[in-house]
Amino acid sequence: MKRLLSILLAAAMILTLAACSPATLKGSGTGTTSSQASQTAAPSTQEPTDAPTEAPTEAPTEAPTEAPTTEAPTSEATEAPSGPSLLGRYDEEARVYYSEMLSAQLSLDNSWTVFGSEELAELNGVVAELISETGIAEQLQSDGAAMVVFCAADALGDSINITYEKLSAVNTLMITEETYVSIVSGKLEEQLIDQGLEDVQVQTGNYQLCGKTHPAIQTSGSINGIPIRQGLACVKVGSYIVVVTITLLREDLELQDVLDQFTPWEG
Repeated sequence: MKRLLSILLAAAMILTLAACSPATLKGSGTGTTSSQASQTAAPSTQEPTDAPTEAPTEAPTEAPTEAPTTEAPTSEATEAPSGPSLLGRYDEEARVYYSEMLSAQLSLDNSWTVFGSEELAELNGVVAELISETGIAEQLQSDGAAMVVFCAADALGDSINITYEKLSAVNTLMITEETYVSIVSGKLEEQLIDQGLEDVQVQTGNYQLCGKTHPAIQTSGSINGIPIRQGLACVKVGSYIVVVTITLLREDLELQDVLDQFTPWEG
């Protein structure tokens, strides 16, 4: 049983990370995202070249008076980012996970275990000390994606996790929830097959999350002959794509039923 759970956990991770790869938006099936991004970015490389020709005449006289601003980048790099909490928090006594990014709370019964910082760090491939607001922000900046919570159903193999993908300034303007789902779903089947899943099927649709409809991806397949289903609800929050992923082995449970465990939270 322990080996089976390990296999199923690995399958859940394959599905999640395949969908939320930082490279996802760099090359869609149509190439639209990457080409438009490069075209949009191209003019910006020319604007800075014009600015320095005028800047030196005034900048030297003002630079000394503004010297303290040189410290700002270092303080910003070490402090937690402003805005909604990236990690959220888990109330172990109440067994409720609060996500400020989603303005939602996830209530769990005793059959679920929420991974601690060490397990979450292992899933993210970082040291436990980096499972913090600052650490997650740094990982998103460097790698583009990070998992912020992982919940596993004891002895059942089901799981719930939330992953963020940080969009570039250009993609923040271009990518909608629908666009993201279209790009990811176009590549997901091939990625899952490459990772060893069999009988893979990928469909797009919609899920309800906290009373709102969001584009989603549903996959099914098997690993070592064990059927596995997964639903990914995609929510855009500012410059982030938040992916709520449900992985199920139980046939008597629907993906939407698990998503319904998320309820609105005002903070």
